[in-house]
Amino acid sequence: MKRRTMLSSLGAFLAACTVKNKGRTASATKAVGWNHWTPLQSPLAGQATFDVADELQVPEGFRYRVVARWGDTFGPQGRTIRVGSNCDFTGLVPMADKPGDYYLIINHETVSTRAWLVGASEFLGYQPPEIHIHGKERTCQIGDQSFSSLEVALSDMNAAVRASVVELAHQIIDDHGVSILHVREDKDGIHVVPDSPRHKRISPVSTRFSAPIAPRPSAFTGPVASLLTEPIRGTICNCSGGVTPWGTFLTCEENIDEQVQEEVQLDGSMDAQEPHIRFYWNASEQAAKLPTHIYGLGSCLEKPLDGRTFGWVTEINPDTGQLTKHSCLGRFRHENAGLRVVAGRPLEVFMGDDRRGGHVWRYQSRQSVTDPASPSNSELLADGTLYVAQLNVNQSGKWIPLRPETPLVKPQPEITAKGLMWVPSIKKGRVSVGAGAEMTSDAWCAEVAQHAGKPFEDCTLGDLVTAPKKQAQAIILMDAFAFANAAGGTPSARPEDVEVAPDGSVFAAFTNADGSSEGSPSALIFPEAVDAVSSRYGCIMRLKSEGPVFTWQKFVLASHAKHGFACADNLAFDADGDLWFTTDVSTGKLNQNVVKTKSKPGDGSFQGVFGNNCFFRVKRSGPDAGRPQLFAMAPCEAELTGPTFSPSGDSLILSVQHPGELHGPYQGSKARRSFEFETDDGWLTQTRHIPLGSNFPSSNVGQVPRAVVVCITPSKDVS
Repeated sequence: MKRRTMLSSLGAFLAACTVKNKGRTASATKAVGWNHWTPLQSPLAGQATFDVADELQVPEGFRYRVVARWGDTFGPQGRTIRVGSNCDFTGLVPMADKPGDYYLIINHETVSTRAWLVGASEFLGYQPPEIHIHGKERTCQIGDQSFSSLEVALSDMNAAVRASVVELAHQIIDDHGVSILHVREDKDGIHVVPDSPRHKRISPVSTRFSAPIAPRPSAFTGPVASLLTEPIRGTICNCSGGVTPWGTFLTCEENIDEQVQEEVQLDGSMDAQEPHIRFYWNASEQAAKLPTHIYGLGSCLEKPLDGRTFGWVTEINPDTGQLTKHSCLGRFRHENAGLRVVAGRPLEVFMGDDRRGGHVWRYQSRQSVTDPASPSNSELLADGTLYVAQLNVNQSGKWIPLRPETPLVKPQPEITAKGLMWVPSIKKGRVSVGAGAEMTSDAWCAEVAQHAGKPFEDCTLGDLVTAPKKQAQAIILMDAFAFANAAGGTPSARPEDVEVAPDGSVFAAFTNADGSSEGSPSALIFPEAVDAVSSRYGCIMRLKSEGPVFTWQKFVLASHAKHGFACADNLAFDADGDLWFTTDVSTGKLNQNVVKTKSKPGDGSFQGVFGNNCFFRVKRSGPDAGRPQLFAMAPCEAELTGPTFSPSGDSLILSVQHPGELHGPYQGSKARRSFEFETDDGWLTQTRHIPLGSNFPSSNVGQVPRAVVVCITPSKDVS
C-alpha cells in the first residue's frame, strides 16, 4: 500500500469510529489538556545533524515526575517492599474505601544485567560475584573460576562459585514479578503513599522485600489444575497485562524461555535438564565486558522453578495479593490480555504471542457476563475456549478452537518467510518442519498417522497427546504455540499488544516481520517479511471480531518517512478514540550506522535511522488524522512501555524500561555516526552524536541507570 493511500484509508476509518463503551476496561483521557500539542522533532525529519539526548523528552507544555524507580523501598517498618527491575505494564485500580487512591501495578519483565551488576550494591544492598566475559574467545570467568564457554552448568562450578551463582539467581529472579503500590492522584499527578501498609511485592522467591502476604492462596484454574498440583511460586517475565472491570489485574508471563524450560513433552512432562546459566554478550564490543543478559537462572535456584507453571495469564487481587493462573487462556509467551466485558455476552480476552511466527489469540467464556463489575467474572476465565486466529488473504479470518477434537491441518511452512514451522512431535515435544528443517511436512503427517492408527485426514489435536485422553486438553493448552500451528493458526509478525478499542474493535501491534530458526510470519499475510521495505518493521492491524469470524485491515504501517515509526508495541486509547502506541526497536539496533551502499529498508541494520524508541499518538479526525505524532522519546538504550491514562484523565503513567541496556552507565563517551537514507525530499546525509550508555533518571555522568515509572501531566493549559 502506498503511504499516501494508507494515510487516507486510516483517516477515513478513524473519522468513522464512534466512542461507545463496549466493555472496554482501559482508563481514558479527557479531551482537556491532551488534544493540542506540538509533536517532537524526529531524527527522520531531515536535519543534517541530530544530537541524541539521554533523557525522557515530552512536548512543550508537559512535564514528568518519577513515581517509582528500581530499588526504591516503600511501606512501614517490617512490611517494606522493594520495586523490581525493568518496569513494563502499568495499571490503576481504584481503592473502594479511599476515593482518589489507587493500586498501581508495575510488571517487571527482565533484568538488564550490565546496569544491574554495577548498581546492585548501591540500590539493593547486594554484592554480586565478579563476572568477566571475553568476547573474542567466547569464554567467561565467575569469581576465581574460568570457563571455556558462555554456557556453564552448576555441576562444573567449584563450591564457592556455585554458591555465589545460586545467590545471584535468587537476587535476579526476585527482581522479576510484580510491584503493587498504593498511590494517590492530586493536582500534580500520581504519587506513592510511602508508608502505606498496602504495598505488595510478588516474585517466585521470598526475601525481606517480597515475603508472601497472608492470606495469599494461589491456584491454577481450568484443565491444568489437575496436572500441576504444586503450590504456585509467584510470577516471572511479566510483560504487559490488563485491568479488569471487577478490580483485579491480569499480568502476562512472556519470555519464560529466558529463565525456565519452555518445551513440554506430549505426556505433560519436561525433560530433565542440568541446571545451568547462559551469558549473552554484545558481539560488537571486542573486549572483556560484563554480560548483557544472564539466562537460565530459574533452574539455578536452591529449589528450581518448574517451567510448566510459567507462561500463563495470572490474575492478582490487589487487596489480598492472591494469585490465580488461568490455564484456559493457554501457555505461551503472553504479551497482554485485552478484555471485552459486555453484559449479556460471553467474556472475551484478546492476546498476542510475542515471538517470531507467534499467533493472535481470543478466549471466550462458556457463560455470559451478568454484571461487568462483579468479582464472579473471574470464574468466567476458568471455563471457556481458547481460539487462534487464521488470517486469509482476502482480509477475512476465523477463530480456530484449541480443543482435542479440532482437526489437524497439514503444516505449510513454504508460505512462511523462512520456510519452517514448529509443531508438536510425538518423539520430542516440538519439531521444525519445512525444507531444510528437521522433518518435511509429509514426514510429520505420516508419523502422526502411524501413531494415531488412522489416516492423517481423520486426525485431531487430541491424537498428538500421549497422555491419557482426559489430560489432552491440559497438554494442548500447555504448548499452545505448537498446537496452534498444527490446527492451522496463522504464523504472524511478532504480535505484541492486542487491545480492545472504545468502539469494540480489536487492534493488534505486530512489531517486526523478521524470521529466524524460531519461526517467521506467513508471507501471504505479511509480504513485507520478504521485501526490502521499511514496513517490514511492523504494523498495527484492526480486527472487527464478532463470533467465530472476523475481518482485518492493516491501517498503520511502519515507515521511515518523516512521520514514521518502527516496531509498534504497547497500545492505549483515549476518550476520543485516538490511538497511542510505544515502539520497541531492539537496543542493539538503536542509532546504529546506516550507510547507503550497505543498508537498505528491511535490513536489520536499517532500523538505526529511527533513533531512540518513542511514544506516538494517531488522531482519528482532523487534518492530522492517520499520521503518527511523536509525543515522547525515550532515554538512550531504553524503551517506553505500559502507557496508562488515569481515570480522571489528568495523568499519564509510563514506564521507562532498561535505560543503558547495552553500555551500562554513561561515562561521558559519545559515538559520532553517519546516516544515509532516502526521505520524502530525497536522500539525506545526517550526523548523529549518541551517548554510549545512560544515566537516566539522573543527569549525573557515571550514575547507574534505573528503570522507572513516571507520571506525565500538562504543566499548563495546552488545550
